[in-house]
Amino acid sequence: MTTCVRACSLDNMLSEEKLALAAIAISVVVKKRRRRSRREWVKQWLLKRPKQSHTTLLEELRLYPADFQNYLRMDHDIYNELLQLISPLIVKQHTNFRDAIMPHERLAVTLTYLATGRSYADLVFQTPRRSHPITAVLFPPRHLNELFAPCLGLSRT
Repeated sequence: MTTCVRACSLDNMLSEEKLALAAIAISVVVKKRRRRSRREWVKQWLLKRPKQSHTTLLEELRLYPADFQNYLRMDHDIYNELLQLISPLIVKQHTNFRDAIMPHERLAVTLTYLATGRSYADLVFQTPRRSHPITAVLFPPRHLNELFAPCLGLSRT
């Protein structure tokens, strides 16, 4: 009888140890999952993007007309005239989720794309906000057609 009691209590101890080990294993897995979810949601350099984007550079380049022209391939007066012409076509509304990209930002990125032929991947780092895809920042071709058709003597389509 004592052998049965010892065997039963030994089995009980083993099952309790197994249960304790299982609980420890589960808590380790849960802690690892919690640690993974604590990564940065937004990278620090992305938070500084509005201060360090091409928009700030353009503001500085306005003080140096030759550099402004070299950067956008046009002088400041023509840039402003073009901005006035195209702003009504490309202006977007702010939403509760994110601010819209301003027309002068979209114009600068589009002009850089057209003037330099830089890739979309390269232009992504130039845009002021990462939340927008680069194709949303660049002008759609229909807006370019509407803008330049009268200048080129073409019919608007």
